[in-house]
Amino acid sequence: MKRSLLVSKSLLFVIIALIVLATLVVPASAAELTVGTDGQYATIQQAVNAAKPANIVRVAPGTYTENSSWTNR
Repeated sequence: MKRSLLVSKSLLFVIIALIVLATLVVPASAAELTVGTDGQYATIQQAVNAAKPANIVRVAPGTYTENSSWTNR
C-alpha cells in the first residue's frame, strides 16, 4: 500500500513538472516589421537592420529609393 502511494505521488510530481516545463518552453512568435508611410520603418534597410531571425519584413507598395554601401563580395 505504501509503495503504491509513493508511486502515485511520484507520478503526479512528474506530470506536474512536465506541465510546468511545457508552459515555459513556448516558441517565440515571429515579429512583423512594416515598411511604408503607415509602417514602423521609413526605409527597407532600417527594417532589415532591426530584424531578428524568423522576423517578417512587410513592405508596402511604392517606390523606395535607397542607397547602399554594401557590395557583392
